[in-house]
Order: sequence, then structure tokens, then C-alpha cells
Amino acid sequence: MRHSFVPPIGATLIIFAMMCSGAVYGHVHANTPSITSLVATPPYVPNNYTTTLSWNTTGVTGQKLMFDCVLGVTAKNTDGTSFPCGTRQSVGAQAASDSFGLSFTNVTGGTRDVHLTLYPSIDTSTDYDTGAASTVISVQPSFQPITNISITPPATSTTPSGAPITLSWTGVDASGVNVQIACIEGVKVFASPTATDPLPCGLPAFSSDLPISGNVTVYATNTTSEPRTLTFTVLPEIGGATYDATRSLSTNATIAPVPIPGKPIATSLFASAMRLLSNDILAISWSTASSTGANLTFSCVDGLTVYVASSTERIALPCGTTAFASPLPAVGSTTISISNSNSYGISMTITILPQDSAGAYYQTASRSLTTTIYPAGANFAANQIQPTTTPAIHTEPTTHVRHSYIFSRSLQRGSRNVDVQALQTFLALDASIYPEGAVSGYYGLATERAVKRFQKKYLLATQSDSGFGCVGPKTRTVLNTLTTP
Repeated sequence: MRHSFVPPIGATLIIFAMMCSGAVYGHVHANTPSITSLVATPPYVPNNYTTTLSWNTTGVTGQKLMFDCVLGVTAKNTDGTSFPCGTRQSVGAQAASDSFGLSFTNVTGGTRDVHLTLYPSIDTSTDYDTGAASTVISVQPSFQPITNISITPPATSTTPSGAPITLSWTGVDASGVNVQIACIEGVKVFASPTATDPLPCGLPAFSSDLPISGNVTVYATNTTSEPRTLTFTVLPEIGGATYDATRSLSTNATIAPVPIPGKPIATSLFASAMRLLSNDILAISWSTASSTGANLTFSCVDGLTVYVASSTERIALPCGTTAFASPLPAVGSTTISISNSNSYGISMTITILPQDSAGAYYQTASRSLTTTIYPAGANFAANQIQPTTTPAIHTEPTTHVRHSYIFSRSLQRGSRNVDVQALQTFLALDASIYPEGAVSGYYGLATERAVKRFQKKYLLATQSDSGFGCVGPKTRTVLNTLTTP
């Protein structure tokens, strides 16, 4: 038997009265809760710029915003606090229209699209997803997350095997960095002087991220018989232990070989200038290993005379033999001046000889460099520069090393190619011109400053010239004169 329920007449009147009075219980609304429009202004933003989200609503008591997680992209509120991805956050007030500002940081190296969804809320805990609206914002990448890099001892010097090397860097935008160490046969790098396991080479060296700006000290050993140049690269993190090698910065360290016990060896020789005028002061510094002292020799060149610069008298030093009657320190420096009576620039070779315990000097374990001396008052114009056979610092014993490269195209800030790497490598030979010594292949502010110093030194351009800081035809001519045989 089927039964039906018929409410009492009084109950029917109560329900009818409630409906007539407009009282509605539960989630019943006159208008369906929805976001009727959502607009991002602008929809295409540079890194760290703010975009404003504006919307209109109907039938809502609030709204919540969420953006999808994209590796390497983060967001901040206008007050600088973090806005997390993948979670709904209450934004705006109970109003028919409102707006909200967000800034996005993108360290991926390429433009990324970020999807945002605004959900209408009908109370503090209930969202009405079917009424949501979405939009997309395109975020350009951070131009250069690593802004500066330096190394101590500087890239222009030679570090003894096992000595500390401190790498320092400054960065922006990325959450952290890691360091990649080049793989060089016979060279190992350790996190501490007592560590037994070397850091990995050719990939991120540290198991956890380093800060976006900071420093780290490592210890490199060289078991070969010759100095080795080691490249350190600071990599900005994209996220999830992923790093961007295209926006990294690099610098070099030259590691001296482990000295053979009992055999003296010259480990470094450096001069304060590759070219100077007659009677200018020239500072020379050196280091040796397993030696009791050292001495300098100067090649005999017609018209050139070497003098002790620190002497109260003008005392000439001999050429073609040890210059000082008493041995110099095993590690030290001195200043000299060189007089040129010729009417043209001419080069002289300077050699440091290590001394053993018996007082003998080792020519085969020496180091040499070449500097060019011009007559007093000479104008260092491009057509007057005489090419030298060696730079101001050498890493091979008794071998005149030369940086050889032909520059064939113009370079300026923003350039990124192999020519920039060659330019940085050459400029780094002179710490007074390029003290940072970073070789990254990217023509940034530090490289531009180095080119300006180079142009001033050779009177190629000044602050008022349009090509100041750029490598144009005149600067290329001088570079090619100095870097090719």
C-alpha cells in the first residue's frame, strides 16, 4: 500500500508565510556567486614588476586568489611579503569590484606564463568554484641573477697548492646559488684543509644551496708539474636543485704545482705594468717554494738601464746576471725604474731565480715576464705601441706565454660571445685594468669599466667620446696589436 504525507493545514500556512516573508535558510542566493570579470594590467610584465588584478563580482561575500606553481617563478604582495603558489589566499573585501597587486620574480632564464584563478566565496569557509574566473600573466626573466664575482687570491696571481681560495659573489632574485668547478687533470678541490674527499667537478659542487650573496672558501691541490688554471662558476638556482648556467658568472684561479721537496721553484712573478714610460716606477712581486731566497735578472738591451727605485741614490743594476749582491726574500717585492735612451719603445725580460740552501740559483725553475719601456713623453697612440712577447704574468717556468686572439667584431655592454671571453681573459692579465678578473663571456658593467680603463691607458677614448667603454675599430686595432704575434 502506498502512503502519502499531507502536512497539516497549519504547517502549510507557516511554510507559505516564510516564503512570502523572504526568509531563506541554507545556501540559497538570489544571484549565483561568480566572478564576472578578471583583468590583469599589464598582462606582460618585466621581472619584479607589479601587475594589478581587477575584478567584478556578483552574489559573493569575498574572494580567494591562487596562482599555479611554476618552477623558478615566485610572487610577492605589494608590501614585499611572499604570496605562496598553489594555495588559495583571501584577497579584497566584500565588494562588487576590487583589485589586488602582485609582483613576480622569474629566474628560469626565459619568459614564463603564470595562470591565476579568482574564486568567489559565499562565507568564510565555502568557495563557489563554478563561479571562478582565470587569467594568464607572462613574466619576463631576471636579466642577470649573479651581478658580481671575485676571487682571493686574485685571478692574476698564482695560488700555492693546498692554500685557501675564497670565492665571493653578489646576486639578486634567485633563492640561492651553487658553485661548479671545472674538471682539470691533476687538480682536486676540497671543502676544508683536512677533508679527504674532493668536491665533485663538472656539476654543482655542494649538496645544499649557498646564499644568493655570500662567499665560500675551498682548497685546491695540483699534483702535476705545471701550474693549472681552474675555473669556478657561480650558478643561480631556478628551483628544485635546478640551476641556470646561461646566467652564471665565472672566474679563474691559477694553482701552483706541489713543490718537489728539496728542489727550489719560482711559483709566481708579477709586474705592476706591462708598459711604462722611461724612469717610471715599476713594482715587481714574486713567490718561490722550497727555496732560501731569490734574485732577479734583467736582459741586456741597448739603451735600457735599470735602477733601484727605493734607493736615495741613483744606483744602476747589472744586466745579464743576478741583479742584487745579496739574495732577495723567497717571497717578496721590490720597486725599480728603467731608463730608455732610445727614441722608440723597446722590451726587456725580467726573471726571478729561486735559490737553494747551498746558495745556487735555479735558471730551469725560474719565471719570466716582459715589459715594454717607452721614451719619456711618448704618446701611447695605437700606431706607437710595440707588441711584446709576454704578458705581465706567467704560469710556465722560463716560457714566454702570450695571449693570442684576433678581435674582428665590435663589442659593447650586453654582448655575450666567445670574443667577450677572449677580451676578459686578456684584460684580466692586468689587475689595474680588470681587478675583478671574471671570465664569463658576458659584457657587463665590470667589463665595461675595464674597457674604459684600457682606453684611457692607451689614449683611445675619454668620457666625452661616444664609443667610451665599447670595443670599436680603434680599440680592436690596439687589442690585436697587443694579443697577436
